[in-house]
Amino acid sequence: MSSDTSSPSMLPYENPGSGVNIAIWMCFITASLTVISKVLTKLPEARAIVKYENYHLDDAMCLCAILLATIQTVLVSQQVNAGLGQQYGDAKLRGLRKYDALGFASQLFYVLTVAVAKGTGVLFAMRLRPSRTYRLGLQTLMYTISAWTLVFFLGTAFQCQALNTWKYIDGKCQDQFAFWTAMESVNMLTDVVLTAALISIVGVLSVPLSKKLILVFAFATRILIIPAVAVRLHYLRVMYQTQHGPHWNPTFAEANVAIATSVAMSAAIIASCIPFLKPLVDSMQVGWSNSDVRQGLGFTVLYSKGSSASKLRSFSKGSVILNSAN
Repeated sequence: MSSDTSSPSMLPYENPGSGVNIAIWMCFITASLTVISKVLTKLPEARAIVKYENYHLDDAMCLCAILLATIQTVLVSQQVNAGLGQQYGDAKLRGLRKYDALGFASQLFYVLTVAVAKGTGVLFAMRLRPSRTYRLGLQTLMYTISAWTLVFFLGTAFQCQALNTWKYIDGKCQDQFAFWTAMESVNMLTDVVLTAALISIVGVLSVPLSKKLILVFAFATRILIIPAVAVRLHYLRVMYQTQHGPHWNPTFAEANVAIATSVAMSAAIIASCIPFLKPLVDSMQVGWSNSDVRQGLGFTVLYSKGSSASKLRSFSKGSVILNSAN
């Protein structure tokens, strides 16, 4: 099949496989550096000694997300060697069994990575506000994400006929694009809700307006996940719209999907780590007042607005303040 009948590629190559490898590893490295920055922010400033009490479940989940992303990236890289980015006819001659198996596994790890990264964001939000209503809303969001993850994972795992569920290119499968559209729509909706929840906390911070705007911008970056997911859906549509027709060229068209998937996955991880980058941590350190909140980030807490330095008390980074100071 000639390349002029295939869908246009993000990469200006007749065989964009090598470009896919470069793109996915760049995305992975960027996400990894952000996770490392989040972990290092929790270290005491005087010496780089790890104190386990400084870390929480959201930190463990963030590390879990990057581990899952590592596996997903390796699988896609191996899929390139199996024919991703090549013309369908050329890949078919080499055999699609390995290609299908690698692509199928990478889809499952994409689902798990995004779900864990999203859960990290919810847990972070739950440590910021004590309001019963607020926490109830976040718990409901977490339950929704858990249910979505289960449906998403099982739907992806069993998208094709029994005994050949991994055979998503030539196998008999459900309407895959409709399934991905439904699942990714919920993905985007939950990110909108989580972004709104994170931005809402800025109002209780006793910081200058300029710093509030910085924090709003930081929390709002989670919205960037939405266009990344939308682009992924676009390339999925392009790939599936000619399915089993005369111009069906999935191994070539899926190069775009692989890159968009990596971008969306990395964006989910990065968005969960951005609030812990040092400039933002510095903005929040003097922002919490016990007249506003009773459970904070565990940085320097200002007990009353306009307090002098003698009324400041420092806690270990990552600790949780359960009660007001005396």
